Amino acid sequence: MARNLGHPAHGFTTASFDMISHYRPRVNVLQRPTASGGRYYELIGHHEILIPLLFAAVKEKLAGPR
Repeated sequence: MARNLGHPAHGFTTASFDMISHYRPRVNVLQRPTASGGRYYELIGHHEILIPLLFAAVKEKLAGPR
């Protein structure tokens, strides 16, 4: 939306959580928005496994070094 309004949008992170890798989300959600800089993650698998794993990873990262 920022790009559609003429504002710069770059250097951000996108992610797709899905059971199967699909072309449209991979291109429209992951690759196009990050083409001018940034990074993306495509996580393929069951949501009941992926979401708790992501939560645990973020929680551990935010806790800092032990």
